[in-house]
Amino acid sequence: MGYHVTILRTKGGEQDPITWDEVTRALATMDGRLAQYTREPGAQELYAPAGGEESEVLFFDEGVLWTKNPGGDFTGLMIELADKIGARVRGDELETYRTVDEEYIHPDDVELVRQMQEASAKREVKRSRWNMAVTTFRVLAVLILLAGLAMRLAKDSV
Repeated sequence: MGYHVTILRTKGGEQDPITWDEVTRALATMDGRLAQYTREPGAQELYAPAGGEESEVLFFDEGVLWTKNPGGDFTGLMIELADKIGARVRGDELETYRTVDEEYIHPDDVELVRQMQEASAKREVKRSRWNMAVTTFRVLAVLILLAGLAMRLAKDSV
């Protein structure tokens, strides 16, 4: 599936969509380290020319830019771009990147993180209950087999 990393902008917990015009103005200040990818006419995608054919690609979609599994250098470029457009870089686990090596929970994501942790805890409870039911079934099955074996041995010894 991959790990999605997104450039987004929020205000008070609500998304504040990024425009493509903002992105292209910011690109002009990045000395060609990020550029528009022209795979298809009109495509709104970015890549790092220094990475050549191996460069990750940023996709622009509904006011955010996103990519999958970016390396450290590409994440650094994403952080730089985000700073230029008043946005931030956020990973799948709702961590926001200050730098490639430093993360924090943005105030706009605190409630989302709480909800994510609550949902994870509920899944863990369900998993534990399921494991307990399966273990109980297995123990009962072994006991039934042992009881049958004991009855057969008792019958054979008579």
